Amino acid sequence: MSQPTALFLRINQKIRGPFSPELLTELAQSRVITPATEASASATGPWIPLQSVGGCAELFPERPELGFKSQAFENANPASAPPVDHHALIAAANRPPHPPATAQSPSQINISPPNEVVEILRENARIQAQFEKPLDLTPRSNRRLVDYLIVLAVVNGFFAWCLVANWGDPNMMVYSFSGIVAFSLGLTWVMYGVMDRY
Repeated sequence: MSQPTALFLRINQKIRGPFSPELLTELAQSRVITPATEASASATGPWIPLQSVGGCAELFPERPELGFKSQAFENANPASAPPVDHHALIAAANRPPHPPATAQSPSQINISPPNEVVEILRENARIQAQFEKPLDLTPRSNRRLVDYLIVLAVVNGFFAWCLVANWGDPNMMVYSFSGIVAFSLGLTWVMYGVMDRY
């Protein structure tokens, strides 16, 4: 029987199709159908195994068997090597340590750098003192107070002039007095709370 253009399949006692050769190839690759799946050219039969339909055997090529590659091992202990003598190993482990070295003169002793952390820090501080200038701890001149008084006098003088010039106007008097208080507090906080001496 040659393969028709489309086939009906009976899968799980249900008739499906028709399926084109391309769809049959996809179903075979995804293993939805097997060579024993019943197929027919019409929905009413007759039904035969799919592998008996002409050209459908190519849908199920033989899959190569996969396996592990044989591993070649190298013999690390040839038979010609002498066996390990455990008694000799134990005797070598129980041998006394090397005899103590003879006393050396101070000129022969190799003095290594200190191992203690404190000694290392002291050595670092000594080397650092050779290459760095000593810190100048004398207090710097402070211009902050002079600048603070100048700015305070100039700005508050402006607010005071506004207060005197508009004496009798309640709005301007409140604005001028509030400006004096707010600016004085703000300048004091910036100059002495935020800035450092300079």
